[in-house]
Amino acid sequence: IAEKGPSLFPAGSQNGDTAALPAVWTNKAEFDAKFAKLGAETKAAQEKIKDEASLKATMPDLLKNCGGCHETFRAKKS
Repeated sequence: IAEKGPSLFPAGSQNGDTAALPAVWTNKAEFDAKFAKLGAETKAAQEKIKDEASLKATMPDLLKNCGGCHETFRAKKS
């Protein structure tokens, strides 16, 4: 998803039925950078994870990147 993510939000798609906040399009550089960071962190995590213990140690930091993007760029469900 890290590689494909930015292309899922092209200019003009903010007019459709979406939970994405306007910041996706008004702050596109930061939005795209979040996906790049996710890709780099995912690749690094794949190299670190060797067993259940390393998975448990690695996942919280990896998931923070997902949460940070959702907090800034996704509308909260009501």
